[in-house]
Amino acid sequence: MVKRLSKIKQLEYRLASRDIRTYVRHMTRPHPIRLDHDTWLVMRNDPVIPKAVIERRRDRGGADAYFVIAWDIDPLKRVLMSVQPSLERADALVRYDVPRTASDRDGPPNGLKATPR
Repeated sequence: MVKRLSKIKQLEYRLASRDIRTYVRHMTRPHPIRLDHDTWLVMRNDPVIPKAVIERRRDRGGADAYFVIAWDIDPLKRVLMSVQPSLERADALVRYDVPRTASDRDGPPNGLKATPR
């Protein structure tokens, strides 16, 4: 039998979950590092090696287009991931690496020892 929450408990639950969503929505990410006038490096998990490079180009109409390129030390392995209309949207597309668990599943470790990919 499922117990119904009282109105007060429901309200407390909604407020707590909204606070968590607000916190997650407003978490700070490191800002892209400007390399030159039209190039930014995006750092995520590794403090030394960039995760991606964002390059600003202009289309025929003169509008800015931001190319998100997965970074690799070998230039032949760099891959275009996306083209975005703003630097903020391009930065938001670059994800963090999720650690693998001891059983080699993706996701949070849930108490298990995590190993890097």
